[in-house]
Amino acid sequence: TVKDKRIIEQKNGFPLDDLNYLIEKANLSSCVLLLDCCHSGNFIETRLMEKSLDIFQHKRDYFVITACGSYETAKTIRKADHSVFSGAIIAGLSESNADSQGKITCDRLYADLTDKIGGKLQSPLRMGIGGAITLVKYPLAQGEEIAEIEPIRDHKGEIVCPYQGLNVFT
Repeated sequence: TVKDKRIIEQKNGFPLDDLNYLIEKANLSSCVLLLDCCHSGNFIETRLMEKSLDIFQHKRDYFVITACGSYETAKTIRKADHSVFSGAIIAGLSESNADSQGKITCDRLYADLTDKIGGKLQSPLRMGIGGAITLVKYPLAQGEEIAEIEPIRDHKGEIVCPYQGLNVFT
């Protein structure tokens, strides 16, 4: 609830400490956080990311996009299946928004979001550190094949871990 541009009540919130804990336990090399909630821009505007979420001080690449500014509400349209922000994200991740290499990066998604909804209904915000993060990669050309990655095998040739880069079932 907002009164005189101050948040005076919050219900069903998710504590930043809990979010920090979950992200830290995930041990990610990069992280993308999309916040589709009212007043989500407060997360960026007050630099809570750097102060409250310790994990981002140790990660190289991260990107946050919020649905709106700190004193804005995240909008919905009654007959729509999704909120304004979520609908724009879904459209922004479609193949039609991919670049010439078939990629959609966080920066490209954010540019699409601001074109579609920025300043009209609400004002998405962003904050990122590190390199570009590719969210989606579509096949480049018809007939292009994706290289198959061999599973990791032990000295007997048996599959130890079916996915390269993952420790066995941890």
